[in-house]
Amino acid sequence: MPAWLDRDKVEKMLYNLISNALKFTPQGGRIRVSVKREGAELLLMVEDNGAGIAEKHIGKIFDMFQHFNAEGQVNEGTGIGLAFTKGLVALHRGTISVESAPAQAEKAGQTCFAIRLPRGRRLTRSENASPGAWQERMRTRASWRKRPKRKKTGRQTASR
Repeated sequence: MPAWLDRDKVEKMLYNLISNALKFTPQGGRIRVSVKREGAELLLMVEDNGAGIAEKHIGKIFDMFQHFNAEGQVNEGTGIGLAFTKGLVALHRGTISVESAPAQAEKAGQTCFAIRLPRGRRLTRSENASPGAWQERMRTRASWRKRPKRKKTGRQTASR
């Protein structure tokens, strides 16, 4: 399933989503991570049956410094994880969405974060690809080439 992406950035995206799922899913709960191809996109999903997110908070969770606990109340914490993840997804020309139903008295909640990334073509610098991704690709590409050996010419001195 070929896809041009920055492995480090995708790892950070998934780490944020999985750590949130672990934080809000009780012991014995279920967390599922899946990857599949849907047409010209790569679909990454993190699903859990934890606390869920109230509908009134769904529109705010990707904003900086928004952090809610299992009861939907503003909680202590940085509240930058999902905003950071959304930014990384945007650098890949992708989208992130969430569907959630809060837990009820006898029923577990359900939350599913879905990241859609374009696959099958390389982003160029002119398309505002992530500078880190561009630099990493260039470093990797340069390391594959054989570098010619320098010819030693006379005595070399170090400058001060």
